[in-house]
Amino acid sequence: MQTTAHSSYWQQTVGPDAPHFPPLDQDIDVDVAIVGGGITGLTAARWLKEMGKRVAVIEGLEIGAGTTGFTTGHLDASTDEPLSRMISNFGEQAAREVIAASRDAINQIESWCSEAGDCEFARLPSFQYTESPAGMEALRAQGAAARRLGLRASLVQHVPLPFACAGAVRIDQQGRLHSLRYLHHLAKEVHGSGCAVFENTSARPPEEGQRSKVETSGGKVTADSVFVATHSPFLGISSLEFRVYPYQSYVIGVQVEDHVPDFLFWDDGDPYHYVRLASAAEPSLVLIGGEDHKTGEERDERKCYEALEQYAHDRFNVRSVEHRWSAQHYIPADGLPLVGRVPGNEHIYVATGFAGTGLTLGTVAGKLVANLIMGRSDPLAEILNPGRLTPLASAGEFVSENLNVVRRFVGDRFAGPTLNSPLEVPPGKGAIVAADGKRTAVYCDPSGRLYSFSPVCTHAGCIVHWNDAERTWDCPCHGGRFTAEGKRFYGPPPADLAPQNASGG
Repeated sequence: MQTTAHSSYWQQTVGPDAPHFPPLDQDIDVDVAIVGGGITGLTAARWLKEMGKRVAVIEGLEIGAGTTGFTTGHLDASTDEPLSRMISNFGEQAAREVIAASRDAINQIESWCSEAGDCEFARLPSFQYTESPAGMEALRAQGAAARRLGLRASLVQHVPLPFACAGAVRIDQQGRLHSLRYLHHLAKEVHGSGCAVFENTSARPPEEGQRSKVETSGGKVTADSVFVATHSPFLGISSLEFRVYPYQSYVIGVQVEDHVPDFLFWDDGDPYHYVRLASAAEPSLVLIGGEDHKTGEERDERKCYEALEQYAHDRFNVRSVEHRWSAQHYIPADGLPLVGRVPGNEHIYVATGFAGTGLTLGTVAGKLVANLIMGRSDPLAEILNPGRLTPLASAGEFVSENLNVVRRFVGDRFAGPTLNSPLEVPPGKGAIVAADGKRTAVYCDPSGRLYSFSPVCTHAGCIVHWNDAERTWDCPCHGGRFTAEGKRFYGPPPADLAPQNASGG
């Protein structure tokens, strides 16, 4: 099912042999139920299958329809959090463990890609660059911290981009891949021999018990353990929503005249930008991402694409813009993801808060949760424990982000409607309108058919906003996203937006 107005480069180039898996159509009993068919869930499923467990992976749409299928395919062993800050927040030994696990994750991805042969995996260096001499001091600190943590990092003046840069931190032995082909390979390896992948099967948040349960659109799944691998904390209302924050990031694919080497690049901007070749087979197609902002903010998301296009035109000789898409990720309050057993539960596990490095950290999380379910020790178990307390590291983000949630929860209820009648909504658009004495979310499809529903998000009751660039309804509080027709497809909401009659006036 097409959920937004855009599809990613990976979806358009995955090829004709993409596997398809059936929806669940009966009650089943397994050792482990995994909710979410992205890189985190499928990595855990593969490890658990190799460890002898019967696993069911439940995906609400199709494999790769979530964040993994909308990334830029960077594989970074570093983190979005400056490495010196991670050392300060968690200690050098813990930071070393995180970086070592990220390097191991890239090695594991490389190994599993070699089985498939068509995932376009390549080892290559990354460059975190600055265009201003004033940015060099922070890059020196980043390079020094990277070397302390075991990365092959060096400070370089020459950055192999077709525009002027003051310098960069180069880190060797990073990687890139075709994320969707890799996911399909993992899914095919998981499916069969007592394990199964189910697509187009919507799930409810799991119910804790001696044997936990997941209610789905096709039947009940009973399992000894449940792993919520949906990128968002899909647990109903939980404390984790106060510790990870949803952000939207945008990507364009541009054909350029310049020579751009097959390396990874990102700058020190705020928000930052990231650049890579789409494929070695298409040396003139460059993926450029950035313009991140809090999901559901009242802004014209089309301007984010326009800003990326302007960034591209200012730095490259652009022939054309071929692709546009966006992805959502969750920023953790203290800089590291929350992975492990859900606080207060014995049999339910979660992984969330990967920021912009979800391919590597999702792979780390999948292996960690598999080890925890098997009762195996793992040095990351305490470091990434979802119940950890890091008040000094997280206080600033915690206060500012959650004050914003309160402001949106209260303020949006008193904001006036966008329009006064459903008939004012143009074809292909959505808006909050005043109808029959109440506010209604209305979408008018290109043929003129109206869809009307409550604007109240089914997670925590915040008011959704229309995203005109993606043609979705987005929640500004915890990142719930719904299709133009009101169907839940991403984030913590457990259900679709409630249907609501609207008068044409």
